[in-house]
Amino acid sequence: MAERLADETLAQILDQVLAVDDDDFSSCADRSPFGNRHWSSANTLFVCKRWMRVGTPALYHTVVLRSNAQAQSLMRALKKTQLGGYIRKLRLEGWFGTSLVKIFKASTNMTDICFQTVFSAKDNVEPFCSAIGSVSASRIIIWKSGHSYTVQGERVRKAIRDWSPSTTKPVRDH
Repeated sequence: MAERLADETLAQILDQVLAVDDDDFSSCADRSPFGNRHWSSANTLFVCKRWMRVGTPALYHTVVLRSNAQAQSLMRALKKTQLGGYIRKLRLEGWFGTSLVKIFKASTNMTDICFQTVFSAKDNVEPFCSAIGSVSASRIIIWKSGHSYTVQGERVRKAIRDWSPSTTKPVRDH
């Protein structure tokens, strides 16, 4: 029966199945709302090639990165394909260095970015600071997760202040 659905109808259904709640996306809680999920949204698209083709834009609409491996995989995928155009929201639950530069540049339609400002002394934030200017997001959410500010965190905050001098890019800082 599902094979009789028009692609547009299937896309609307998959949009609902793959949607990430904005409260989860923008959460600044100490515990990630994505930490207890035991399945990947991508598994939904493994039903058949048609679901993969029709549902891929919905899958990439909101991207949550929680590990270096995920960031590097996304970076490689964005190098080889046009998937970056599907990314509207990007949530970073960690620090992913130079991978972020390529992800930012490929995500040409990004509207929202959410990330922590918790860094270790070894984290190189300079690539991020230079690349944030290429992001055209209209909403940026920063949270610090109960840790004290570091030199790296202050560099990132300064880069964001410089990037967002007007109210056209609201910054929510927690």
